[in-house]
Amino acid sequence: MVYSCFSKKRACSSAGRAPAWHAGGRRFDPDQVHQIFHYPEIMKMNGNSDKQHFFAQMFLKGFCNENNQIYMFDSKKNKVSNPRNKESVARQKHLYTIFSGGERDYTIEKKFSKIENQAVEFFEKIRKEGLVSVSYEEIPFLIDFIVLTFVRTPIYVKTSEQIIKNEKVQQQMKKIHSEVGEKFIQKCLGSKGLFYAESLVESFEHRHRVITHNFDPFLLTTAEGSPPFIINDRFMCIEPRSKEVHYIGDDVDWSRMNVIKHFPITNKHCVSFVPKSDPLKKGTNNVDVHRRNISTEAVRKINAHCFQQKGEYAYCSDKNVFDELLIY
Repeated sequence: MVYSCFSKKRACSSAGRAPAWHAGGRRFDPDQVHQIFHYPEIMKMNGNSDKQHFFAQMFLKGFCNENNQIYMFDSKKNKVSNPRNKESVARQKHLYTIFSGGERDYTIEKKFSKIENQAVEFFEKIRKEGLVSVSYEEIPFLIDFIVLTFVRTPIYVKTSEQIIKNEKVQQQMKKIHSEVGEKFIQKCLGSKGLFYAESLVESFEHRHRVITHNFDPFLLTTAEGSPPFIINDRFMCIEPRSKEVHYIGDDVDWSRMNVIKHFPITNKHCVSFVPKSDPLKKGTNNVDVHRRNISTEAVRKINAHCFQQKGEYAYCSDKNVFDELLIY
């Protein structure tokens, strides 16, 4: 059964169709992500920050309180921090730095910064005017940003770096071209961050297809007096609506998975992806956009999923939200 945040009885909704991705909807500039992340055509850049944010500071601003501060729950310490400024959280040393041949390459971090700059005004508008201000032409841009933020989280980066060590993956690469494949494998194994950089475009496009081919976006806004959303270091939580898990080989078959994917984007707004109901739209980029106001109960349920599915950290503008989650 669908949780109350998607109940027509409880929610005020409007639906519309976002333009297909090839039909001129706003996306990142330049339009193709592989133009932004063109690797290995990389120039060595020095003098960059070693502590790299996996959530853009302009994005984290939407999860801060009126004092522009944020609370952090640390799983290892099992405690909530004192209020902190956004610059001091959601960062990791050399998360995107490529170490190869004794040199440090900061290009991926630079590219992420470039994209963040393109999104500043967009998220400022959401914070001030809400998701109602997002036009259907801007939905592709919003989904692009969500997918890109997901594939730059520490857990995703770490998982990506482990893939090149998988024997099946190595065998597949060698089947394509034995000598070139072996050289590439050895180069990645001898470098930190290289495989993540090399596979970033493919990772983005794969996750983008999973979202747009199988799910419709629901733009959720909290009711007055509701607790704020939390955000975890995975930037996502999954709400299962069935215990069944479907696979195609080793991969999850998302076209058959009955789950909702929640991505909080401010302390008052969340973009949730619900399986497409129109079978003709499955496997295509055509999505139906829904806008809903959700209840306090629904916000608490999403927060509970986000908190349970965190890696090490979760962030929120209100300490009381963590205190309540820790009790239950």
